[in-house]
Amino acid sequence: MEQESTRKVWQDKAYQMEIAQLLRAVESPVETGLSSADVAKRQAEYGSNALEVEKHSSLLEKFIEQFKDFMIIILFGCCCCFSFCQP
Repeated sequence: MEQESTRKVWQDKAYQMEIAQLLRAVESPVETGLSSADVAKRQAEYGSNALEVEKHSSLLEKFIEQFKDFMIIILFGCCCCFSFCQP
């Protein structure tokens, strides 16, 4: 339980900690780094250190999304009304 609470603190406040204090908290030796076994264990526990890739919108989707705003719909409606009402 104590190790879990300590781990949670360093995850939330790692940017505020001194380097030596952070290295003790993560249990990582500076000189040698983590062994392959430690890396595998931590990847199994925390997951890989990779960002999720977001789906990019196509140009057509971006164009159509512009018309979802209420003000744009009103302006578009006004344009249509004035173009048809002109003699």
